[in-house]
Amino acid sequence: MDVVLGIAVVLLMLATLGGTLLWSAAMWRGFSDQWPGFPPDRRRRGLIGGALAAVWMIVATTLAIAAPWGRDSVLYVIGIGGGAGMLISLVGVAAQAVQDTRRAKRSRAERLRGRSANE
Repeated sequence: MDVVLGIAVVLLMLATLGGTLLWSAAMWRGFSDQWPGFPPDRRRRGLIGGALAAVWMIVATTLAIAAPWGRDSVLYVIGIGGGAGMLISLVGVAAQAVQDTRRAKRSRAERLRGRSANE
């Protein structure tokens, strides 16, 4: 019975790996044509953000596996790491909202100036 269970677990893990690889390929195909459309300064920002996210995941995985805080290590990693990630995400969203609001105000003012010059 243990052999059958072991084979089932291995097959499920292989199926999960296959699904992950298919998903990654689909995401790559979907986003690869959008990359040239980004301005160069945003490309650099995206690369830096992706690299920081990868480092963050490696550190979190290493801490969860090494378990320096005993059995609760996973909870600490999820709680502190996830909380910090959410905080960084919220700050990023707020900064983007402020930037978009300022950009919208500027373009609206330019459109109004253009109308008054044409009239």
